[in-house]
Amino acid sequence: MSAIKNKYMFLATILLMTYVLLPFMRIMPMFIKGGIVLLSFLLSLFGAVCYGYKVKIKFFLIIILALIVNLLIYYGEYIHNGDFYFLSKYFVMFIFWLPFAYGSWYLKSDDYMSKYKIKKVIIILLTITSITTIIGSLVYPEASRLLADGNTDVHRFYQLRNIGGYGFNYALCLSVPFLVHMYKETHKIRYTLLIVLFFVCIVLCSYVFAIVLFLAILFTSVVFVHRKKRYMKILFSVFALMLLLVYIVILKNDFFWDILLNKVKENAVLYQRIGDMANYFLDKNMTGDMKYRSYLYSLSVDAFKNSPLVGNLFGKVSNLSYHSEILDFLGGTGLFGMTFMFVLLLVIFSNYKVVLKDKLFSASIIILTFVLLILSYLNTVVGSVEITGIFAFLYIPINKYNSQKSCNMEATVCLKENCLTYYLK
Repeated sequence: MSAIKNKYMFLATILLMTYVLLPFMRIMPMFIKGGIVLLSFLLSLFGAVCYGYKVKIKFFLIIILALIVNLLIYYGEYIHNGDFYFLSKYFVMFIFWLPFAYGSWYLKSDDYMSKYKIKKVIIILLTITSITTIIGSLVYPEASRLLADGNTDVHRFYQLRNIGGYGFNYALCLSVPFLVHMYKETHKIRYTLLIVLFFVCIVLCSYVFAIVLFLAILFTSVVFVHRKKRYMKILFSVFALMLLLVYIVILKNDFFWDILLNKVKENAVLYQRIGDMANYFLDKNMTGDMKYRSYLYSLSVDAFKNSPLVGNLFGKVSNLSYHSEILDFLGGTGLFGMTFMFVLLLVIFSNYKVVLKDKLFSASIIILTFVLLILSYLNTVVGSVEITGIFAFLYIPINKYNSQKSCNMEATVCLKENCLTYYLK
């Protein structure tokens, strides 16, 4: 701990990520949960103010913009729906943006040991929750999927057993590029086991899209960790050919889907989800979930059409889908709200210019940004605090690439802790 320069920011980050990645922390009374997050926030404020890095400007800018964006997201619904839990929703949304504010500080700082230890703690927390989620899914089938509904009693029952839900599964997907990088540089057996553990966790949770996403990110990450451009081009060519063959030979083949459906017929939810996918790829009439989602998406589109400038912020409120983050925000706040969201995202991602100097991490950021855009269009992401926690902290390079002197300092610190060799540029 003595090598950690900003102990306040470090403690704030560890406290926040412990709350985010351990589901049983969510069942505490509101005043305790609020106290934990408030303590973390106050520690981060103190750490940002006391340590005079220029990045503290962006730290406070992200906080202010996040508060405005949160208000825009829920203002219309709060005004027109008296039963809406505004404070609870606002609280969760605020936590969603906090990791990016903390991460903006670390991206410019030379607090090498803090960044190294934070990554280590996150992997440990992911491992703990993955194990408890696997056990919980075996004892209580479909427990993780049931966490996606609005039943508070069900949430408390499963979260008490530390079973991860929707956001946790996608957080595991976003951790894959980092695990692949670790595998390439050090501890191959350890990180292979972690990849297998996380994948088993997602499979048992029955999130079909998360399963497909995990495999897609895994393959893409394996391709990107190789530095030889010619080799990468060959792999991408093979990958494109494989996708074409998979689509023509497998996904358009009734026999394949019949076998797959027969294998999962014991799991009702998984059977229905795969059946929906089969109907889609075989050009049959879409029934069930996919058709319903298309209908829900149209609600948000109609809300935007009714009021392109401000959406549901003022005047008549239209129903939203609550199944597509991008479409919901567009329908809920119109172009006015989207402008604030764009500025907030611009400030956040401008911090990652330092990451783009590292070939391995730049590939990860590109992959993850693309994945988040897909998730935001097809599902709900804002509020899934696990996702931003992984994105904001796992992909911060320990070395800030500002001088050879800082690299030497980093080497001295990291070697004492058995740090990863690929950070030593």
